[in-house]
Amino acid sequence: MLISGCGIAGSVFAFWLLRAYPDAYITIVERDPTLRLTGASVDIRSSAVDIIKWMGAEEEICSQMTNEEGVQVIDANGKPVATLRATGRTDIQSLTSEFEIFRGVLAKIFIEPIAKRHDDGVVVTFAKSKEVKTYDLLVAADGLFSKIRGKILNSKPQDHFYDEGVHIAYFTIKTDLLQAAA
Repeated sequence: MLISGCGIAGSVFAFWLLRAYPDAYITIVERDPTLRLTGASVDIRSSAVDIIKWMGAEEEICSQMTNEEGVQVIDANGKPVATLRATGRTDIQSLTSEFEIFRGVLAKIFIEPIAKRHDDGVVVTFAKSKEVKTYDLLVAADGLFSKIRGKILNSKPQDHFYDEGVHIAYFTIKTDLLQAAA
């Protein structure tokens, strides 16, 4: 089996596949030369909270969270208009999640347990090496602007996004959380 993309979706899919089929032979390919550790933070909510518990990853995730306490909306003069704090519960969450972690840290947590494992199907030609291989299944977990999804649907990856006219701004947290997570 071939999984394209070793980020969060690809590694979690491989984890559950190996849980169901321990003898499965899985190849994960990634276009980037190393695991991409950049990106915005990820809020883990709803059924995803149950999933990280079932995976046994909750303790590790909790030890590396951003510890954001909430979000404050300010007006043009810098005066606070609203403050939305975390609820302190995992079953009911506010705009601020009880499980907020940087994308790269989360991807690393998910890939580590599976990185140690090594007829008719999908014929794949790799872009750089031009090597041709056959797999039973191709999983396109290569991100938001998936080139594989674009090829499957015969369209540009950005054609599947719709502007809803919503804008958000992020601000800097004073603590260097990325350095602390390294």
